Parts: sequence; structure tokens; C-alpha cells
Amino acid sequence: MYGKDVSSQVLPDQKGPKRTDVCDEDSLLGKDRGSGTVEQHRVIVIGGGIAGASTAFALARRGADVTVVDSALPGQATAAGAGIISPWASSVEGEVRRLGNDEVRALVPVLARDLEGVFISGGGRVDGRTMRDALLAGAAHHGARPVPGRARLLPRPHGAPAVETDAGVLEADDVVIASGAWVNDLLEPFGVRLAVEPQRGQITLLRLDGVDTGGWPSVHPLSHHYLVAFDDSRVVVGATRETGSGFDARVTARGQWQVLSDALGMAPGLAGATLIETRVGLRPLPGGELPIVGALPGAAGLHVVTGFGAAGLTMAPLTGDALARSILERETPPEISAFAP
Repeated sequence: MYGKDVSSQVLPDQKGPKRTDVCDEDSLLGKDRGSGTVEQHRVIVIGGGIAGASTAFALARRGADVTVVDSALPGQATAAGAGIISPWASSVEGEVRRLGNDEVRALVPVLARDLEGVFISGGGRVDGRTMRDALLAGAAHHGARPVPGRARLLPRPHGAPAVETDAGVLEADDVVIASGAWVNDLLEPFGVRLAVEPQRGQITLLRLDGVDTGGWPSVHPLSHHYLVAFDDSRVVVGATRETGSGFDARVTARGQWQVLSDALGMAPGLAGATLIETRVGLRPLPGGELPIVGALPGAAGLHVVTGFGAAGLTMAPLTGDALARSILERETPPEISAFAP
């Protein structure tokens, strides 16, 4: 059982946060102090999910000339995320206490009567699509340009690859692949394949009319499924983990049966809820336990940020910011050093 969140949405400061970077601001922005000219560092970010949006915002707010190419293919993982934020997944800080049956149902009245639990504070929830849109809006506020459509990398003998889009061929000093499960499609011209594969995840959104769910903590049994409540009587239940699904982004009968069966077994009080929406996303499942973030060896100016699995909303904002610093400062921050390709 997760602790109550501090906010149901996370919005970046579109006026730009105060600079806390250690590096010199003039060098970060590419200013030539001798000539008085400004040469912005050009970066193309391929992918408009949480990873791409976080990286684009972090680059743009630091003065880079950013272009975001997004194909908006069905199955983008961010659009189907339940919204769980679990920063304590590897380090638990804060309150941890045992809950009896009555205490569990006092917090989440729809749960089964025989359940006990452990309360862990410090978790949160966020609307992933709202967060992604806010980050992209923040990047645009700082000058980033969107380019809709598919992208294809064109290797060059020197420098970063060019990017072929529906709008023409784009060039930049660095290119970031933030295309989630589709990363290997883009890397094909380089003869490189990362240990990332699509894993289908299906969720269901329910509404408990007239019930104030805003104060409910998230619930996570020792299994793959969960319950996440939001402020507008909405409850999200899920999720399937369909490894080997390929790029099949359909909502399936079997998947929804599993989601609802798991949910009602844990929370029979949801039986009368209104089913308002189903979603499906293709998570970028890493071959190991860690995501893949950083410069691609042997490919000048090419970087990747992918492999978050089901933890994209938790990890991508931090790693996207660290990758932006890595690109602009030419030094890998410790936050992502263990994630190198």
C-alpha cells in the first residue's frame, strides 16, 4: 500500500527554474565571449513520451536549440501509464507501519475484508499524459519545435546522424533516441541492437460516482497488479505484463479479464463502478534490470534513453535531465553512469 500523493499532477515551471548547475552558464549556452555571438547547441529528440519530453525540456531550458520528432504511434507507454510514482523502490525512507483489516479498509473502503497491509509513505501518483504535455509545453516555451511524423536515422561519416522526417532531413550536433520500445527500429542503420523489447500492458479506468477517492493511497499487492485512485472519483486498475507481445497494441479480452479479475479479487467494492476507459501501452522492457541511458559507443553524437519498463514516470524525468547535462557538458553525471549502453 503506497502513501498518499502530494499532487495528482506535476507541472514544470514554464518560466524556467532557477539555475543550479555548477557549469558556467555562458559555456552551457554556447556563447562566444570574444565575438559576442551565440551558437546554440542543436539537439534532435526522437520520441514525445515521458523520456523524450523530459529530455527535451531539460535541454531547452538550458539554452539548447531543440527539435522534438514524434510519430505518436499507438501503444506509447506514457499514454497508458497508471501514474504510480515510487521513488522508494530502491531506498525506503519515511513511515512504514503494519495495518490490520479495519485500518486497511478505513484507508481504501473497497478492499476485501480479509486483507491486511503495510503502509509506506513517500509514494505518489501523477497523470502521465498531463505531465508529458506540460513538459513538452515547457520545452516549447523555451524554443523547442515539434515535428510530427516518423523519423529515420541517416548515418554520416563525421558527426551526429541526420534525421529524415516527413518535413525533410534535419541536422543537429546531437541526436537523442527516446522512442521507447521502438528504439531498435531506429538503430537498424547502425547495425546495433539493444536489449529492449516491447511488453504490452493493459489497464482499466473506473469511476465510483459520488465517492471521494482523492485521499486513497495506492494499493499494490505482492503481484503485478495495483489500484491507483485520483481526485475525481476515478480509480485505475491494472496491469498486465505481456512479455513477447511484440508491437501489438490492441486491448484484448483476455487482458481485460485479467485486469478486472485481479482488481475485483482484491477490491470487491469496485464491482459496481462504471467502466469508463481501457488503455494499452507497450513498455520498453530492458533485458536486464536497469534502463539504458547515455551516448551510444561508436556512433558520434547519438544518445539513447529507454528501457524503463513500468517505471518510466518515476525515473525518466531525472534521467532525462541528467542526459541533457551529459550532452551539453560532455561529462556523464553519476545519476546515469550505471545505465550506459
